[in-house]
Amino acid sequence: MSLALISFSEIHGNQNVIKDEVSKTITVYAALFFYGSAATHEIARRIARNIERLWNGPEVILSLDDREYLIRFRIKGRALEPGIPAERYIHDNLDYKNYFIRIEPATDNPLGGISYVDGLNANTGFFRLDNVGYENSTTEAHEMGHLWGLVPGTPDGHPSDLNLIGKGRPAIMYPRGTLVDPQYQWDPTARPGEYGGTLRPDYRVVTLEDTILLGIDRLRFDQRGRAKLGGLSSIYHDYRPPSLPV
Repeated sequence: MSLALISFSEIHGNQNVIKDEVSKTITVYAALFFYGSAATHEIARRIARNIERLWNGPEVILSLDDREYLIRFRIKGRALEPGIPAERYIHDNLDYKNYFIRIEPATDNPLGGISYVDGLNANTGFFRLDNVGYENSTTEAHEMGHLWGLVPGTPDGHPSDLNLIGKGRPAIMYPRGTLVDPQYQWDPTARPGEYGGTLRPDYRVVTLEDTILLGIDRLRFDQRGRAKLGGLSSIYHDYRPPSLPV
């Protein structure tokens, strides 16, 4: 079953990374498909824009096979049209460019918590509407890092040391609850670790190290210069809104 709703003219097949010898670039592609009651084309575009903005922040030059390449990210987002069988598309998908995210209002999150994805190297997850899509939001880029396999070697995909006091601005993969300098807290006047005294996610940035940790230099490129980053979890997030009070 083909999902030809978002096309990248530069790349065909099921790979999501392409090495271009002419432009000396390596580009990571992602097509994000959203379903659920809060899925709209506008929110999909905003989420994609936030991911692209942050991951293209640092200019990273990667040395590969004695050549240097600029790493770039191209992200597109779209809401699945009503009536499109999201579950079937997710289960039939073999394209590493495609990601499927259920998005629902904050009050309708079945876990009652924050946005999440289905593990490292996944291609599916659940976003809470109030976590994503607004200006300066970093949740989307953080979760995209998990989908691409960050941070390897840790149980939950987050850095092991969550005390960044005195270490400057937090990188993208640090989670909520991380201890940070006052200017990066929810409340700059709060004591570290107390209410308001932890990381405000909007202050996170993608760093050069984050991009290096993707392991693009370890990918297996075929003869056309194409490779796969991440994996296919293919989990459909079924959902039933909570019953109205009677």
